[in-house]
Order: sequence, then structure tokens, then C-alpha cells
Amino acid sequence: MNCSYCGREVKEYLMIHPETGEDSYMCDDCLDEFYSSKIAKFFAERIFRGFCKKYPSLEVTDQADISTITRKILGYFDELGSMLSYQVSTEWTMKMLLEAPSKDIERKRIDMVWIEPPASLFLALEYENKNEAIESDIEKLIASEAELSILYCHPIDRDRIVNVVKSRMKEKYSDKLPLGNQFLLILDPWVSRSTFGTGILEGVLVDRRGEEVGRGKAQVIKEEKSGHRMFVEVSWSQGGTT
Repeated sequence: MNCSYCGREVKEYLMIHPETGEDSYMCDDCLDEFYSSKIAKFFAERIFRGFCKKYPSLEVTDQADISTITRKILGYFDELGSMLSYQVSTEWTMKMLLEAPSKDIERKRIDMVWIEPPASLFLALEYENKNEAIESDIEKLIASEAELSILYCHPIDRDRIVNVVKSRMKEKYSDKLPLGNQFLLILDPWVSRSTFGTGILEGVLVDRRGEEVGRGKAQVIKEEKSGHRMFVEVSWSQGGTT
């Protein structure tokens, strides 16, 4: 019997029923990748839903400066990672994360990482409020090879950024198994003062094949009494665009 994913001979196999409903035979390596991708996908949805629920407590107003917003958002993910028993670190260079990073990225820093002891990189996170820096953050996150990469950003052209992530993920893992690493884009519509309390917050989950495997949505509103920004009517769908 051969592994349904890599084609290698399977001497002791496990028969499972993935989303297709068909029988599959997996070697140990592919089985590990399969469970890693399922865990990352599970976390992505819950991180999106949980962030939307918790966001009002950050008390973000349209008067807040960029540094305050950045501190509050990163502080939320710092607390969440610690509560889940990950080792949370900030501002690691790519040289600290990778054995042999390319010269053009080795000095670049990742906003936050969650390490699963002793040394497994589960999550890498970037928060970016400058439209022109988004693609650079995409490059860093994909290069990190975290099981789940998250980029929270405020793009002017959402579709283009989603397509960049899809293309780069497919390129990065073209010679690898389709199972494994996932990339979650959180796309915030707040790109000007007039869009503070309107629009749709989206979460787009992309897999190694460059395919969309999940999408979350939430309506953005401004709470009149406090002036705080809120995300309501949160939803998540599996698969492609809805």
C-alpha cells in the first residue's frame, strides 16, 4: 500500500476519512503534517472569532494614535499566547528563527512568535498599519515557516494582497506536501478617518497550495456612547470565498 499523499510505501498505515470522505493511507510524516494543518486551521477560526469578541475591551477610538493601537493589538496576542502556554517572544530577527535565512531578510524582525517548547514555532504574527509595508511582512511570515502565520493589516486593495499571499504560499511550498502551514490574513477596513466605524473585517485563511480554505467576516460599527470600535455579526465559512 502507498501513501495517498507522498506516494511512499506504507508498511504500517492508518486509514482515515478526510474531508473528501474517501479512504486515505498515510505514512507517519504525512500524518504529522495532516494533524498540524488541522490544528492550525482550528486555531485560525477561533483566533478570528475570539479577537472579534475581545476587540471592544481594547477600547480603540478614532482618536487613538498608531503606537497605542499597535500596543493594544500586540498586547492581546501576547496575553492569548501566554494563556495557551506558549512561550511568547517579540521582535525576533529572522536569523534567530531560521538556520540559514537569506541575506536580504536575516536582520528583519517579526513582531511576535509563539514557541511550543522546546523549540517548535507554532505562530508568527505581524501587525502592519502601513499599506506600503504589507508585502514585506508577507515575505517574512512565509519565510518563517510557522505552522500558522497571521498578518493583521489595513490594505487599500484587499484582493491584491490576498492574491499575493496565495501566490507566495504556492511558490514557497511547490515541492512540499500539500498539508501543513497555513496563513491567516486579517483585513481591517479602517484606512481613513471616515472608515473607522464602517465596513467589513475579514479573515482569509490560505493553505500551502495557495488555496483559500476558510473566510471570516464581521461587521464594523462604532458604539455611540463610548465611541469604541466593535466587530459584530461574526461568521466563518470553510473553503473558498462566500
